[in-house]
Amino acid sequence: MEETSITTASESSPVTQEETLYTVVEDLAADYVSYAKFDSAKEKEKFNENIEEMLAKLEEFCGMVDAAFVGVVKGNVAVLEECVNKAEDEMGSLSGLKKMLSSFVGPKKPVSKSDKKAVFEPPEIFSTKDYFPQPQGSNQTEEGGSAEK
Repeated sequence: MEETSITTASESSPVTQEETLYTVVEDLAADYVSYAKFDSAKEKEKFNENIEEMLAKLEEFCGMVDAAFVGVVKGNVAVLEECVNKAEDEMGSLSGLKKMLSSFVGPKKPVSKSDKKAVFEPPEIFSTKDYFPQPQGSNQTEEGGSAEK
């Protein structure tokens, strides 16, 4: 009888190995299925949240640019307008046209020029390089876009 029990044990071991291998394969397949599963609604919601966050940051950035850069340009334009108005007051606006019209209308009057020469001092204005620096690899000049050597 010992011999029968030995043969049964040897016959049952290949079946046990097949069952064990089969269960391992089933477990592995179940694991791969769980990796491949995803909830599309959840992913879509995460995607939409990321887009909303990016749009909020973009709007904040645009507001900052409007408040900073546009304000600087507006201030510089106001300063330049003031310089132009001052120059027109000192030099007389449309002086060439006035001289030409006055020569047709009436006798020439002696024009006395003051010895004081007006010196133009340009106001300090912003530079776009302060706000938009050129990339380090770019060697272009402002004139024709040619590279410096």
